[in-house]
Amino acid sequence: MAKINKELDGDWRMGAFITDSSTGEALITPERQENFLITVFPEIDVEGVKFNKSNTAVLATGFGINAALEGNKLEAAWTLVKWLEGKEVLTYRLETGGLPTPSRTDIDLASLELEPLQKAIANLANEYDKTTVVIDGAFEGPVYTPLNDGLQAIGMGTQTPEQVAQATQDAFDAWKAAQ
Repeated sequence: MAKINKELDGDWRMGAFITDSSTGEALITPERQENFLITVFPEIDVEGVKFNKSNTAVLATGFGINAALEGNKLEAAWTLVKWLEGKEVLTYRLETGGLPTPSRTDIDLASLELEPLQKAIANLANEYDKTTVVIDGAFEGPVYTPLNDGLQAIGMGTQTPEQVAQATQDAFDAWKAAQ
């Protein structure tokens, strides 16, 4: 079997590839899913290539509660948030592809009927001993956009790394001055 490297997308995209419960069809059949390796991009250093033991850490879904709520309404809001983050809902989301990597540790993955991609992605966090914050999780759009756009420009040969670095530094300096 030939091996090819291809990034499909982030773990959030997994639901698009598994069997759709409404149609019974999968973009990638469970049999073909067995041929996929789910991992992070390897770390490259001067000694050669080694597996990166860090996974990205990005804020995902957040719930907000109106600060003016009091009494029963505040209690109901907290009850809803706790339910949405509870074992029942997160297990359902995991089974249906709506939650690639569960944040709860009390979900017994082995007891669920998951496809190979679901199992691999759900277990991905267990393979890494630290996390690395991605730039768009640490900076606002005016700072990370010149870098993201610049990386594409470097790849297309329309900008040099030095030009992208300077544009990113200028964007950071402008953002910092506005704070």
